[in-house]
Amino acid sequence: ETVDKAIREMLSKDPQSRPGRCRAFIDQFNPASNGDLVVSVSGTSDFRTIGEALLAAGPGVTIRVHPGRYREALRVSRDVTLIAEGQPGEVVVVSHGAPAVTIPSGSPTVRGFELRVQAARDEAPAVRVTGGAPILADCTVTSGNGPGLEVRGAGTNPTVLDCAFRNCRDGNGIVVCEQARGMFERCKVAGNTF
Repeated sequence: ETVDKAIREMLSKDPQSRPGRCRAFIDQFNPASNGDLVVSVSGTSDFRTIGEALLAAGPGVTIRVHPGRYREALRVSRDVTLIAEGQPGEVVVVSHGAPAVTIPSGSPTVRGFELRVQAARDEAPAVRVTGGAPILADCTVTSGNGPGLEVRGAGTNPTVLDCAFRNCRDGNGIVVCEQARGMFERCKVAGNTF
C-alpha cells in the first residue's frame, strides 16, 4: 500500500519532471540499478533515440549510446552525461540543416561521438554552444556547410578535449564569438575548406 501511494504521488507530478524522478524512485527499490539510461537503434534498450533519452533524463543521469547511426538534431539542455559506447566512429549523430548537437545552457558532457551536419542551404555548425560550461571530449566533428563548433555568447565557456574538427565546409573548424570563451586542449583542426 505504501508503494502504491508513492507511485500515485510520483505520477501526480509535472509530466516533464516525471521520468527522471520515477527512475530515481525505482532505483531505490533496485540497488543493482546504476541509474544509467541506454539507447540503441536496434530497440533492445531503454530508448531507440538519443532525443527520447534526453527528455527522460534528470540532472546527473548518464546516457549510454550503443553503436549505430542516429539521425537526430539533439538539444542537450540538462546536466547529463552522454557517452558513446564502442570504438571511435561507431556512434554517429547526423542531422540535416540543423546542428547535430545544440547546448543552450548548463554543464552537460558529450563524449566519444562522431557528430555531423549534412550540407544544407543555410550555414549550420555541427555543434552549437550558446551558454553554460559543457564538456565536449573525444568527438570527431564535421559540417557540410558551416563550422564544426560554434561557441557564442557572453558567459559561454565550454571545455573541449581531444576532439577532431575536420572537413568543415566554411573553412572554420571552430568559431568563438560574441564574448564567448573556452578551453581547447589536444584538439585537431584540419581539412576545413571554403
